Amino acid sequence: MKICRLIVLLLLGGCLNNYAVIKNYEVDKNDIIDSPLALFDAKTSYDGNGSILIHNNGNIKKIHLYSIENSNDLSNSDNSYLIYSLYAKTKDFYGYAFLEIRCAIDDKEFFSQGIYNKITDNIKWKRYKTDFIIKKNENLKKIELNLIINGKGKIWIDKIQLLKKELKQLNKKEVL
Repeated sequence: MKICRLIVLLLLGGCLNNYAVIKNYEVDKNDIIDSPLALFDAKTSYDGNGSILIHNNGNIKKIHLYSIENSNDLSNSDNSYLIYSLYAKTKDFYGYAFLEIRCAIDDKEFFSQGIYNKITDNIKWKRYKTDFIIKKNENLKKIELNLIINGKGKIWIDKIQLLKKELKQLNKKEVL
């Protein structure tokens, strides 16, 4: 199953334009991330509006970025393919980081981690993503978007998005 998910993500590479946007998180100075490690950086940005700078000291950290709970955005999400994406840049970074999406469905919590699409070393702005499938008749109650860091150094993140597409609308290139 993990290999199939990886292949789907690789095929999706640049074709996320035909996905519905559940949420666009425009990173600006009003963004408040609940972590002392995350700060707004007005000078460094993918889209020119600033980014979130995370300076990690080397311990494993889960940085909670955003949540959507009991919202109209979630009400029509059953039988859907969700994509959580962001742009990242690193400097003096040693280790790795990856995206995590957590979903509360009915009374249980599930997650998907982008461990095959890791943020590593020193990179310029690059898009990262992970996915989650909501099956038919599943009641999605909450989504959390996180960044898991196992390394030391600086990571900037920007242009954070949560996208979706109905499973029946996926084309043959997106599903193997």
